[in-house]
Amino acid sequence: ERNYRSMSRAKVLVICHDAGGAEIVSAYILAHQQRYRFFVFVSGPAMKIFRRKRIAAVLFEDQSFHDFFVAHPDVLFVLAGTGASGMEARAIASARARGIKTVAFLDHWVNYRERFRYPEAGWEAHLPDEIWVGDQYGYQLAKECFSHVIIRLVSNPYFQEVRASYRGAVARATQHDAILFMS
Repeated sequence: ERNYRSMSRAKVLVICHDAGGAEIVSAYILAHQQRYRFFVFVSGPAMKIFRRKRIAAVLFEDQSFHDFFVAHPDVLFVLAGTGASGMEARAIASARARGIKTVAFLDHWVNYRERFRYPEAGWEAHLPDEIWVGDQYGYQLAKECFSHVIIRLVSNPYFQEVRASYRGAVARATQHDAILFMS
């Protein structure tokens, strides 16, 4: 007989607003949905991305995260994108203030500190417990920017999605002697 507790997957809260973060975090969800139970809360451009990928998400527009975290006290960690909106940074600060582990997944290579409210006074309170990056260049850059945060180099699930999509398009193509370059 299986132990019910071992069958249950750990609960992860996901918070996204900006498109870049939503792309990489949604790809992470699809790659790890057997390992975790994801509860996704989005606003702004992220909603369109999660809908396109058919990932259940709740529109979350409340600027106060107090009730949000009171309703979800049993999470393993909070996974957030990052971006200019500041929503993710506010969620990270609120979760950390409650002792909930936080992870931010960086989606590209610019404005690392600004994603966490720098140069505002007290911007460090918006830093997560861990920062994940999906490539070596981003890893080195994050290590230089954040000396007091755990930086992890993880497989980039969005790059994997793009590669698979490309391979599928090539397999379906009827003409193989054309090259499309986009920059």
